[in-house]
Amino acid sequence: MSIYVKESYTALSEGRQVFYGDSGFHESIYDNRGDLFWACQKEHGRCVSYMYHDDVEQPIGWVFQKSAKYEDTGEPYVSEVWVELHKSEPTHTVEYHYLEWK
Repeated sequence: MSIYVKESYTALSEGRQVFYGDSGFHESIYDNRGDLFWACQKEHGRCVSYMYHDDVEQPIGWVFQKSAKYEDTGEPYVSEVWVELHKSEPTHTVEYHYLEWK
């Protein structure tokens, strides 16, 4: 069973954290956390923390950091990627709210 992931990208610069996008949920090519972890570390830099959610008592992912430079200015910043692990894509529900006829 493949692991589904969502990667959220931020830039840490001048004491601010700026969110600049996410990958959306997608199926990875990995079926175990260890292989996925090493692939993420190779791509996103060193792991600096686990990722937690208030409703879950165990980690739900990792936070990776590496030094990078802005493409337009060449100024340095810290690239931070939050990688969430999931066993499947999220479930979406639809609820209809019909207009009342009088």
